[in-house]
Amino acid sequence: MTFKFKWIAAAAGIVLVGAALAPWTFSGAAMRLEVARQLHDATGLTVTSEGRAVLALLPRPRIKIENVRINDRDGNLAIESEWLRGDLRILPMFAGRLELVSASLFAPKLSIDLDANPFAEQGAIARAMESAPTTTANDPPRATERLGIVTLINGAALLKSKSRQINMAVERLFMTIDWRSLAAPAGVNGSFDLAGEPAQFAAWFGRPAELLSGKTSDVSLRLASTALNINLNGAMTSSPRWQFDGAMTAASPNVRDLAAGLIGALPVPGRLETANLVASASIRTNSITLADLRLNLDGNSYEGALAFDGERARPLLSGTLASDNLNLAPFAEYMPDLIDSSGGWNRTRFPVPDVASIDVDLRASATRARAGR
Repeated sequence: MTFKFKWIAAAAGIVLVGAALAPWTFSGAAMRLEVARQLHDATGLTVTSEGRAVLALLPRPRIKIENVRINDRDGNLAIESEWLRGDLRILPMFAGRLELVSASLFAPKLSIDLDANPFAEQGAIARAMESAPTTTANDPPRATERLGIVTLINGAALLKSKSRQINMAVERLFMTIDWRSLAAPAGVNGSFDLAGEPAQFAAWFGRPAELLSGKTSDVSLRLASTALNINLNGAMTSSPRWQFDGAMTAASPNVRDLAAGLIGALPVPGRLETANLVASASIRTNSITLADLRLNLDGNSYEGALAFDGERARPLLSGTLASDNLNLAPFAEYMPDLIDSSGGWNRTRFPVPDVASIDVDLRASATRARAGR
C-alpha cells in the first residue's frame, strides 16, 4: 500500500507541476525571456536567442535553448553557444515559476577583453562590486541574493589585452564556476589546451564579493601543466590593484623555455632546466617578489630571494641566492673547451647572452663550489 501511495503521490506531483508550467510549454519566447532575465539579474549581461526553447520534466526539470549569445553592453565579453541547458529548482515549479539553479553552455566561443570589466554595469555581481554583502539581519536580501553554477563544455576562448600585449587562444575549454550566492565562497575548476598543451586549473575564493568590492579574500589557486605546476595559498585584494600575498610552490621541467614564453629570453648561463621552489610570494599584474626562497635548480640548492619587475621599460630580474655546495658544471656546459682537438688553446668565441629584452642582476654566493674534479 505504501509503495502504491508513493507512486500515486509522484504521479500527482508531476501532474501538478505540468499544469503549473503548461503556459511555458507552449511559449518558447516566454521561456527565452525568463532565462535571459534571470541571467541578466545575476551577471548584468544581455542574453539573446533565436533558436528553439524546450522544457522537460524528466529525468529532472530542465530547459534547453538553442543558439544563445551572451554579451555585455560594450562588447568586452561575448559568448556564442550552440545551446544552453538550464537545470530548474523543483519547488518554484509548483507555483508556475522557472528558476535556474545552474546553466551549461555547450561548445561556447568566448571573446574576452582583459582590460575591461564586463560585470560593472548591472546585476548582482555589479552590486557586489559596489559594496560587499553582509550576512547580518540589516541586509538579508543582499546576503542571500542567488547566483548559481555555470559550466562551459568544450569551448574556445580568445583572451585579449592591449595594456599587457596579450592575444591568446585557448581550446578545449571545460570550466565550472560555482558561486551560489553573494555571501557564499566561490570555486572555479576545469581544463584547457594552450598551444596544443593541456592544463588543469582550480581556484577557491573565501569571500569573492568582498574581493570584487576592493577588500581582501582568502584564496587558493592551482595550475598543473606540462610546462608549469604552481600552487598559491594566501590572500588576494583588488584595490588599488590586484595583488596576491601568501605561500607559493612551483615546479617546471624547463625554466629557460618557460621564461622565454612568459617574460623573454634569460641572459643567464646554465641549463636552467628542472626546478622546484617554495617561497613567500607577493604577486601583482606585472611583478612578483619571492622571499624566504628555497630553490632547487639543475641539481643545486639555493636560499634567498628573487624578484621580477615588469613595470619598467626594460623588465628586471634580480635576486640574491646562497648555496652551501655549488656545482658549477651546469653553468660551464655552454662554454667551449679551453683546449681544442689539436692540443692548442681553443680560439672559439665565448657565447654572448641575449640582453636585448630583459635586464638581470643576480648575485650568488657559495660556502663551497666545485668545478669538475
